[in-house]
Amino acid sequence: MSGDGAKILHSLRFMGNNAAHEVKGHTAEELTIALGVVEYLLHGVYVMPKKAAKLPQKPPQAQQPAKPQPKPQQPKKPGQPPAALPLAAKAPLALPAASAAQTTTKPIKQS
Repeated sequence: MSGDGAKILHSLRFMGNNAAHEVKGHTAEELTIALGVVEYLLHGVYVMPKKAAKLPQKPPQAQQPAKPQPKPQQPKKPGQPPAALPLAAKAPLALPAASAAQTTTKPIKQS
């Protein structure tokens, strides 16, 4: 239920509480609107789901191409190196830290 719907139902509750506990009357227009809201609510809760149940539940599925099956893993033999990892799974290369002598810059000669 939307926030606006909740506010409307709270208004109806307040109308009912005022009528029952404070003996406050309501105009014919207020009561007509309130009954319309309740009728709409009941229609949405009970009538529409039964009608909607008669509609197709899923669209017909198009023929999907068969997915390729993954290759079975070969059992690892003792002394055999581990299988290569996919490129995305490999750790990034670590570059050696540059020394201060390597990072000095030469001034640009201006002509």
